[in-house]
Amino acid sequence: RTPRPNNISAWSRQALTQNYDVLAARYNADAAHSGVNAAVGTILPSLGAEGKFNQSFNSKGIGTGPKNQTAAVAGLSLSVPIFSGGANYATLKQKRYDYLATSALLTQAQRSAVSQTRQDYLSVIADISAVEANRQAVKSSNESLKSNEAGYRVGTKTITDVLQAIQALYQNEQLESSAQYKYINDIISLKSDVGTLSLADVKTINSLFRANFSFKRPLAAGHAYTIQSANKIKKHSVLKAVQHSAYRNKPKPT
Repeated sequence: RTPRPNNISAWSRQALTQNYDVLAARYNADAAHSGVNAAVGTILPSLGAEGKFNQSFNSKGIGTGPKNQTAAVAGLSLSVPIFSGGANYATLKQKRYDYLATSALLTQAQRSAVSQTRQDYLSVIADISAVEANRQAVKSSNESLKSNEAGYRVGTKTITDVLQAIQALYQNEQLESSAQYKYINDIISLKSDVGTLSLADVKTINSLFRANFSFKRPLAAGHAYTIQSANKIKKHSVLKAVQHSAYRNKPKPT
């Protein structure tokens, strides 16, 4: 069936936000950006404020000073990393280059995800047409085999015609199965591209295998012609050929 939504742009947008490679690259870029912010803090001066308040009581009145004393102190402290500033600045430059590198990897991951998603989407659309075309070819080969069988029974077709029809049917069935397998692989790749592949998809694929890919079925749907009957025709043909050869090689009376 056609992918839902049936819009290649919608799948591309989804890949930009949910593709696992894109998400990993975005997390790496965010981590690198945080590293830059942390490195910036190491080269900036730091300003601090501090305050003290002290109050004492002299209840016995000893001495000539006042009985109660109150003191308040406030101050500012400025710290400038003079000696470590060079190393911190070099670390900051490294963190900035790391951020640029991870940002480039994020852009590359986004482009790759969109390109792969578009390619897999178009492959799925082409696979659907291929499966339908091969299914029609199998039906046509099945009808051709029936016609050759009927002709062989009335003597208008040879065993060679029947065997060629069987071979053509098998070839078309093989092409149909190959197209179905390719469709499954491409739909899995498409869902993986946008990060939506789930256990439900695996169960759906398993049901497809059970329903459509049974190798113990007749040559075609609704057709009872089996390998055993083909072998019987072969044996019958060989027997008739031997009899015909023996008749031709029989000595003629003098």
